[in-house]
Amino acid sequence: MANNSDKIDNSELKLLIKKRGSCKAQLTQFETFLSRLDGCDGLSELLKTELGIRMKKIELLQSDFDKLQCEIELLSDNVDEAYADRDQFESKLFRLLSVAHGLLAAAARYPAAGAPGGDGTSDAAEECRGGGFVRLPKIDLPHFDGDYQHWLSFRDTYISLIHDNTSINNVNKFHYLRAALTGSASLIIQSLDLTSENYSIAWQLLSDRYDNPRLLINNHISALFSVDPIQRESSSALRNIVDVTNKNLRALASLGEPTDHWDSLIVFLMSKKLDSSSYRQWEEHRNNLDSSPTLQQFIKFLINRADLLETLTDTFKYKQNNKPNNNNDAFKTKNFVVSTDNTRAYSCPMCSQSHGLFNCPSFKALDIDSRIKKAKESRVCMNCLRLGHVENACTLTHCKYCKYRHNTLLHKDVNKNTYTNKSASVPTTSGLANNVALSSDISPSTLNNHGSVLLSTALVKVADKHGSLHTARLLLDNGSTSNFVTESLCEKLDLKRYNASSTVSGINNHATSTTESCDLAIQSYTGDYRTYVRCHVLPHITKCLPSSYIDTTNIPIPTGILLADPSFNEPAAIDILVGAEFFWDVLGTKTIDLGKRQPKLHHSKLGWLLSGCVYNNNIPHSQSYLCHFTDTSRTEPSLTRFWELDSVSSKHCLSVEENKCEEHFKNNTCRDVDGRFIVTMPLKESPEVLGNSYTIAKRRLLSLERKLDKDHNLKHRYHEFMREYLDLGHMTENNNTYVPNETNYFLPHHGVIRESSSSTKLRVVFEANVPSSSGKSLNDIQRVGPTVQDDLFSIILRFRQHKFVVTADIEKMYRAIWLNPVQRPLQQILFRFDANEPIKSYTLNTATYGTASAPYLATKCLVSLAETTSDARVQEAIRHDFFVDDYLGGGDSVESVIEVSKGIIETLKSAQFNLRKWQSNNLEILKQISELQGDPNVTLNLDNSPSKTLGVYWNSSSDNLYFEINIKAGNKITKRTILSLISQVFDPLGLVGPCTVETKILIQKLWINKYEWDQEVPQHIKTLFHEIINSLHNLNQFNIPRWAFSDNIIKTEIHTFSDASERAYGSCVYIRTIRNDGTAHVCLLTSKNKVAPIKPTTIPRLELCGALLGTRLCKKVLDSLTVKIDQCYYWSDSTIVLGWLNTANSRLERFVRNRVNEIQESTAGDTWSYVPSKQNPADLVSRGVKADLISASALWWSGPTFLHHSNSEFPSTPNLKNINQLPDIVLHTSTVETNEINTLMNKISNYSKLIRIFAYVQRFIYNCKNSNKKYGNLSFSELKSSKIALLQIAQQEMFTDEYHILKSGNTLNKKNRLISLSPFYDTDNNLIRVGGRLDNSCYSYNVKHPILLCSKHPLTKLIFEFHHITLLHAGPLLMLSCIRQNYWPLSGRNLAKRIVRTCVRCFRVKPKTIQPVMGNLPSHRTKLEFPFLNTGVDYAGPVLIADRSGRGARLTKSYLCIFICLAVKAVHIELVSSLTKEAYLAALNRFMARRGRPQTIYSDHGSNFIGGFNELSDLFRNSLSDIPTILSHDEIDFKFIPPYSPHFGGIWEAAVKSVKHHLRRVLALAHLTYEEMITCLNQIEAILNSRPLTPLSSDPSDLSFLSPSHFLIGRPLTSVPYTQVSDCNVHRLDRFQRIEFLRQHFWKRYCAEYVTLLQQKTKWLTSTGHLQVGSLVLVKDKTQPPLMWLMGRIVQLHPGKDGVSRVADIETKRGIIQRAYNNICPLPLDC
Repeated sequence: MANNSDKIDNSELKLLIKKRGSCKAQLTQFETFLSRLDGCDGLSELLKTELGIRMKKIELLQSDFDKLQCEIELLSDNVDEAYADRDQFESKLFRLLSVAHGLLAAAARYPAAGAPGGDGTSDAAEECRGGGFVRLPKIDLPHFDGDYQHWLSFRDTYISLIHDNTSINNVNKFHYLRAALTGSASLIIQSLDLTSENYSIAWQLLSDRYDNPRLLINNHISALFSVDPIQRESSSALRNIVDVTNKNLRALASLGEPTDHWDSLIVFLMSKKLDSSSYRQWEEHRNNLDSSPTLQQFIKFLINRADLLETLTDTFKYKQNNKPNNNNDAFKTKNFVVSTDNTRAYSCPMCSQSHGLFNCPSFKALDIDSRIKKAKESRVCMNCLRLGHVENACTLTHCKYCKYRHNTLLHKDVNKNTYTNKSASVPTTSGLANNVALSSDISPSTLNNHGSVLLSTALVKVADKHGSLHTARLLLDNGSTSNFVTESLCEKLDLKRYNASSTVSGINNHATSTTESCDLAIQSYTGDYRTYVRCHVLPHITKCLPSSYIDTTNIPIPTGILLADPSFNEPAAIDILVGAEFFWDVLGTKTIDLGKRQPKLHHSKLGWLLSGCVYNNNIPHSQSYLCHFTDTSRTEPSLTRFWELDSVSSKHCLSVEENKCEEHFKNNTCRDVDGRFIVTMPLKESPEVLGNSYTIAKRRLLSLERKLDKDHNLKHRYHEFMREYLDLGHMTENNNTYVPNETNYFLPHHGVIRESSSSTKLRVVFEANVPSSSGKSLNDIQRVGPTVQDDLFSIILRFRQHKFVVTADIEKMYRAIWLNPVQRPLQQILFRFDANEPIKSYTLNTATYGTASAPYLATKCLVSLAETTSDARVQEAIRHDFFVDDYLGGGDSVESVIEVSKGIIETLKSAQFNLRKWQSNNLEILKQISELQGDPNVTLNLDNSPSKTLGVYWNSSSDNLYFEINIKAGNKITKRTILSLISQVFDPLGLVGPCTVETKILIQKLWINKYEWDQEVPQHIKTLFHEIINSLHNLNQFNIPRWAFSDNIIKTEIHTFSDASERAYGSCVYIRTIRNDGTAHVCLLTSKNKVAPIKPTTIPRLELCGALLGTRLCKKVLDSLTVKIDQCYYWSDSTIVLGWLNTANSRLERFVRNRVNEIQESTAGDTWSYVPSKQNPADLVSRGVKADLISASALWWSGPTFLHHSNSEFPSTPNLKNINQLPDIVLHTSTVETNEINTLMNKISNYSKLIRIFAYVQRFIYNCKNSNKKYGNLSFSELKSSKIALLQIAQQEMFTDEYHILKSGNTLNKKNRLISLSPFYDTDNNLIRVGGRLDNSCYSYNVKHPILLCSKHPLTKLIFEFHHITLLHAGPLLMLSCIRQNYWPLSGRNLAKRIVRTCVRCFRVKPKTIQPVMGNLPSHRTKLEFPFLNTGVDYAGPVLIADRSGRGARLTKSYLCIFICLAVKAVHIELVSSLTKEAYLAALNRFMARRGRPQTIYSDHGSNFIGGFNELSDLFRNSLSDIPTILSHDEIDFKFIPPYSPHFGGIWEAAVKSVKHHLRRVLALAHLTYEEMITCLNQIEAILNSRPLTPLSSDPSDLSFLSPSHFLIGRPLTSVPYTQVSDCNVHRLDRFQRIEFLRQHFWKRYCAEYVTLLQQKTKWLTSTGHLQVGSLVLVKDKTQPPLMWLMGRIVQLHPGKDGVSRVADIETKRGIIQRAYNNICPLPLDC
């Protein structure tokens, strides 16, 4: 039947699609008709009538299409495709209707000029032939894409054409508006329906979004600042500056900005964008003006300049085209277009070779005079040395050395002098006042590899004393510690000189003296970079560089590169040498490798620097070599490696490169129509730096073919793999032939055999790390990207958490991701299936194994899929349970695992990721997945055979983890062999840590004895190694339960044990779960161990390292697990370590103090306890145990025995040693005397105020010592001096030892806590700064080297508070990032959090209340005399009651008055008509008449109802004085709970909830009469009173379960009466005695069963926070925002019988009020 139904549905769907096609055809005909009308000059009346009829028909077509499409969408399986068809049709329909309405509107404004033809036809073509009408150009509707730059022009045009046009109705205007909007602007009105009323809304929405003056002003100002600088003089570029300036200024003026007063600013800004020639002309023009130039003068200059350049260009072209023929071939101009070569054919006038004269080696070998003569004879341009024009018409730049228009090769330096080093060789002594360095010469020598070394030289502009610029040649030397300038240049610039006695030293201690220095202003020749340097003056810096002319013919310098020194290859004098400080400041990050045996290009602020070795066989053997290494320091710090004690990985912070990679992925990743990801490789360099890779790829292919010919099985697998690649479209064959000059990269490839794999035995890996001919490989120019998934340890740890688990992997994960087609030429391979065929090239279309960025791109695509699903559990699973393509997940129930697995499958399927190889420890899960996902034989492992996931062996049928170790040692045992075999034991969780610690100790011995890798080890090590290997084979018999938890858990604990021996230290973590029956289950979770450092140390210190390792391991476990951990315990058998942890940090040695600090911070709130050594399982992991013994060790697998019992049996901590008797204790500590400055820091709470006070103190001291006293306001220098002085005091207090060590010029100990920051002493400010790793960055000095601070100092706290207020109460991360621009506070993150936490304003925005511990039950809750003796009362409602049944009944409000017995929870319900005092007293009288007079009645004191029940508060508020008075006559004690504290009356609140539960379900929407309502309420009362108070008993002799009704009538109200049964002879008793016997029986059961259930606290197990009299607090008010809550002060606390206060009296501006603790928020003033 189902098949027949499907056939009917398919046939019906096809019929509907055909009908829909008819609708589409009609719409297409209408589109054709409109296209014919669009070319007409006007529409006749006949055409307008026809158009109107057609429009009506098309409008009716919309409803027909909608009906058909709705039926298609209901029957279609592919709903998304159906929705797309609807959207396409409707979009086309609305667009055509808009066009039609526009034609009609235009025809109304401009009627057709001619009358219809005589034949009367309605053909549009005939109607369009009317004559006599002059058609104006068509005004195109403006378009707007959301760019603020185009808003004003769009708005004005649209308003003029459409918006203000009264002849167009609003519907048509809306059509025009939709057609005009694109991009982000169209999204604003996308949700509005196309109606007349919505047009004004749409236009208003658009205006509100883009009529934002602030954003428009910012956008236009940004456009002015973003004008691109002009590199070469050009008329079009000048006109562009004029247009951009005028356009944006006009827009700014229309926005109300005072642009008339901006002339000077705009002129200065735009003049800096001019090319050098135009800028020079402008400056000359400006000098002729009497006043500051106006913007109009500047614009006029630019227009005149552009006209001049355009005229010169046109004149030159005219002369060239009309030049007469000449017999001299040099002046003949010919144009050739050659398809195979894009370069112009030149013929050198000197050597007739195919190159220009400027590239001719023979020409360059001439002296300058000969070059000038030859150039004139050749009749070439003297400026560019090219044929065809003269220097006056040359468009290239002028000489680099001067401003005259001649080529740099023809430049003659009239000031060029040659100096020799006349300084004597003076030995360097330690008594020199200043020790600098300079270059040294080395005697000529002979090298085997002949070549010249190019040093980093640049042409710069230097300013003389008048500000005029001169050209100089500069040498950048990062081996120099100072800067130098030649005496001749200093004299030429006429600079002021200063006395500076220094010794300049070089190689081999050659030294000379310098006595003068000067300040030099240096400016880049190619950019805007400027700087000032202090230089030593020397008669001569070095010889001419380079030492001889260098042929640049074979140096492949890329086009478009602006060299810092264009004549780098010509020997010339060096005028300036700058050292390391300037060198690293100007050096950029970009480099270009020109190839093997070629120099490199380095980008800098001076231009591109060319440096490196240039090899040339023609260079003579004997030449001079220069060494510019210089150093002012005589110390050589020894760098030694220290043993890393800690091994638990910390949280990784993204580097700059990784952040760039993340941003690149975000901006360049998209998905195709199938949902498949399309990624772009993140490149850090241009692919153009790659050389020829075809040759090596071909060579590797031939080698691979020879290998495959030897193994036919391997060859078959290899060809199958490649054919699959082709068949799936993951690789395509290239049709074109290989072109060497194209940018591409060919990847060699090889096969990797994995026999253990169930799917792919052979995988081809593509080698993107093979260098090309330029020395760069594809991987070299890629960014690797960060790790975006959880680490292996965390995933496997969570794998042991779940009761039900599943594993799977993604099929061909990398190949499911497309690579951007633009980059696919970088992924080409060579291959052929037959050696007789020619070699073919293929392009890989997907992310490829072997490329550096492929793992990141694949995992990032997978993780980003989490954002596409709304299921939070699926999101978490995708983000955290995948390791590359392997999935390990689970849950606590079969249903949850199935649901999450299905969600993952669907989410991954949307991106064409197919999950397969499913395996689970539950067959039901696999069956459910099988129904969802295809062929179970391919995707599932239904037989639950053992498998290997993430390197861990797991038997899903038994749900055990196990090992498969098959280590076979050969005859020759070497260090390489041992390391290779031991690494096969993969134990990421350390489950067999005691067995593997022996292997680590053995490896350490190999390194201590310094054995070579392939050296055979001695016999005793061989023996030890064989013993270990033989023991490890016993691990194959282990079966370790995967699930570490248990069922019915009520409490979960983590217990961490640590220990150390003389050889190793370690830690292990156990999970302890308490079941609801009170039993405990303990299981080993993970362990870690480390060998002891080679440097000898004490056992207590190793124990401390073990404790630190355990702390970090426990923290990692807590971060990895997703279950709630109730408590953590830490155990150690070292009383010394426990003593250290209880000692003040100031009394501990540095080694101990640093580790104790971290332990205390990480374990805050948890306990460290003592465990005897015999019961410490960490003793096994630190000493090692053979594998054959560990399997039977209950201590290792289940922990010590006391963990299986209650906490009272935990071992007690022995008396710790006297603190002074502990090792590593500082017995005599130096205390810093409390002076006035420290007192001042502690008293002042404002950082700015402290700076100013101390500045006045310094001013007072200065005025006392000097006659020229300072007065008035504090200057900036005084404030800065005050701040530096306070920072010095803070550093001297907190870093006393480090301050003196660094100040004296020594280095810190390698184990110092500051060593990782590379601190150094700033002699300018006498402060310790962070050295760090950012010295080569472009940031400011304070960012690269922030001032070091300690978070414990009060000054640091003031700085944090100051920035917190300045940044408008910013959060911890923002505040810390701003502070780190100038300071580096140790533990700054914790201090930032504390500052935010203690800020009163921040607390008031997000206050926290106090919750005391749950109190003891009152006596009336556990004491039973008679039911309802102690009663609670509460109201519920209102409920509506009909005055009669049937139609026309009037509904009135009524309320429920609910009484509840506080002892047995019996319920009594009364129906009351109003909330008045009289109605309540009447209900109370009815209650007492039926249940007896109560002794005490409890009720609410304040408003406990919301919304419509506010009248209830009036009852208690208005009647509180009357009700107790009346009730006092009946001897009833009436008590009230505190206001706004419903949890004090939880028992009657629960009763109200239960009554409402039944009442809602019974009434639904019905309205009952009074009698019906009373009947219903009595039935609900009976049901509630029949609820069991205790769990049901299985004892057949028991009478019944205990319920409240037993205390009312002796049996449940809902049960049938039955005969009473008792152990004694009940029939002997009379009636009264029998009733009394039953009452006593129920009382015994009440005491024995019910009261004991009230023993355990269900919540509020501990108190959070405390209050005391005088505390300043906020009073919580749910009706007001936190900033409006009342502030008050505690005046009295009301403790309960248990001594815990839960209610307090608060004095506020409204008087004294009483509130419970959960409505009180104490301000953090005492923190």
